[in-house]
Amino acid sequence: MRTKGSIHLSPIAVIHSESDPSEWRYVNRESNPADDGSKGVKLDALIANDRWLKGPGFLWKDQTHWPRTERVLVLQNDDPAVRKDVQVYFATARCNVLETLILHHSSWWKLKYSVAWLLHCKKCLLNRVRLKKIASVENKTRSEQ
Repeated sequence: MRTKGSIHLSPIAVIHSESDPSEWRYVNRESNPADDGSKGVKLDALIANDRWLKGPGFLWKDQTHWPRTERVLVLQNDDPAVRKDVQVYFATARCNVLETLILHHSSWWKLKYSVAWLLHCKKCLLNRVRLKKIASVENKTRSEQ
């Protein structure tokens, strides 16, 4: 994850900020290495095939050899096809998280490792919230001056 000041940027945020949607192209499911995991490709096949690291083979060729695709239209916010209202529905299920965590792991060491990882993630998230609050207070005091 790249850092810009005290803000952490995800790879998607970097793509959005440093490219234009007109530069993007559609890659079909067969050519897209990101879809290999959802297609049930075995781990040893992923390791043996370097396309996960290098991308589809056509990317290494001249653009004249790339598959023909239609350009994706970029809708503007004022386009009538863009819906202004959004409705979000969600459901929750009650479960005993601790019991689920214990039953999921096959050894005490793996359970300890997972709990340590969760505690590390919690620490990172709390730190991120703390940094956002500090930045917010700093911005507020700057704007008041």
